[in-house]
Amino acid sequence: MPVIAVRAAYTSQQCSNCGHTCPQNRDIQAVFRCQGCGFEHHADTNAAINIRDRAFTIDSPTRGHSGDRVHQSRLRAAPTTSVA
Repeated sequence: MPVIAVRAAYTSQQCSNCGHTCPQNRDIQAVFRCQGCGFEHHADTNAAINIRDRAFTIDSPTRGHSGDRVHQSRLRAAPTTSVA
């Protein structure tokens, strides 16, 4: 399995739904709540989604299963809602 290095800076403050980044998105350590769009998720899961998305947008597009060029907009996971 290949390893792709990505910059992890601000992944815990960036919304995986809309991209809005600010420290107030993490007022509570374990809960991510976007000040821009209201998206809520477990903070670690939100950061992991951002890291995954960054891995697919490094320098050049990757190739999908069919060999087509894949860009971030096609790779972004559907928003999920937290269950509290």
